[in-house]
Amino acid sequence: MKYENIAVTQLIQILKEKVPDCPAWMLDESRMHDKTLTHQELMEFAECMVKRQRYIQAAKYLIYCKERFGLDANGDYQFSYKNLCIYLDVEVIETLLIHQMERPLLEENPEEKYIALWRFYTNNETKETETGVTWLFDFIDDVFIKGFQLLNSPLPNSSVH
Repeated sequence: MKYENIAVTQLIQILKEKVPDCPAWMLDESRMHDKTLTHQELMEFAECMVKRQRYIQAAKYLIYCKERFGLDANGDYQFSYKNLCIYLDVEVIETLLIHQMERPLLEENPEEKYIALWRFYTNNETKETETGVTWLFDFIDDVFIKGFQLLNSPLPNSSVH
């Protein structure tokens, strides 16, 4: 067996174990010599990659919060602003990214769909690696801070009918 075949077999096994929603065609060893993807396959691949990148960014943000705020009394991740705290988990951060970051990007580039999101996450990761700037984490912080500010703002006087 050639080294190339072993590497592909190992990669496919990793995909099966680590990426349960991986498109079936990516797990087909008989396709390892195919040179081009169909448009549909490219979209499926990009969607799969975006889900992984979103998860990775969410997990990294939780670690970032742990370093800054510690864990709460129950050992859960948290975000703190002034005297307010909110419980965090991967799903909360992924939901925030979908609604606050990804949907606006998809509205700007509807024809590219997940390709635009894949490009965004890849470019963000590259810039973070090169510069150390965690722009995406600052963006997430800002969403939470604005949410806390909104929750703490006085209600306008209005009569209930």
